[in-house]
Amino acid sequence: MINMKDNFADEIISKVKKYDDELKARDQYTISGKLPLSTLIKMGIKSLAIDPILFFIRNLPGPIGFKIRQLWYRNFLGSMGKGCIIDVGVSFSHPRNIFLDNFVFIDQYCQFLCSTGYVKVGKRTHIAPFCVILGQAGVEIGNFVGITPGVKIISSSDWPGDGKRICGPMVPRSQRKLKEGKVTIKNEAYIGSNSIIMPGVTIGEGAVIGANTIISNDVDPWTIVIGIPPRVIGKRDPITEPDPDSLLIS
Repeated sequence: MINMKDNFADEIISKVKKYDDELKARDQYTISGKLPLSTLIKMGIKSLAIDPILFFIRNLPGPIGFKIRQLWYRNFLGSMGKGCIIDVGVSFSHPRNIFLDNFVFIDQYCQFLCSTGYVKVGKRTHIAPFCVILGQAGVEIGNFVGITPGVKIISSSDWPGDGKRICGPMVPRSQRKLKEGKVTIKNEAYIGSNSIIMPGVTIGEGAVIGANTIISNDVDPWTIVIGIPPRVIGKRDPITEPDPDSLLIS
């Protein structure tokens, strides 16, 4: 199991799998509309052999589904701790770049995309349904974090300027201007429904982001922030409850 303390970053980055061939093939397709034969063969094998199994595993409901997904993803994620729950419809793009600590709950129909980066989720964190996490430049989520439905965490985004295009991945990367930066959400933070966290942002320990808020700058610890543009409306008391792991009977 990877060390999930605050100094974990170098260790995880060293384990991130590179997908340079896949990215080059995508760039080639955006120019010529064709894919290399080797890529077509790999995609064909995956679609015939793996995708039907993965579709079944992703969508199997109930406790049996939870258990099967635990067994499956323990072999395919970068790391996965004990007691994790992965609900139906969760999509992990490039799962080797995703690292889950103990007792993480990934709720229904969340999407994780990290072909060039990574996503780390700390212990006893809940990511509610229909969240999207773009980890291309790295996303680090701490322990005891609550991320509510529909939240978008974006570490890489098209950005206007320099005469570049901002129309997305159907043009070569050389024609795109990207704003990239690791997103860090510290322990005990809470992100309200449908909020958007932009690249390079750090959400301080225990901070609360109200629903429908767009965060493009760092948020101080234990502050409560809401609105567009965001404004501080109060402070939150630091947590005094013990770590649940200390209450477990061995």
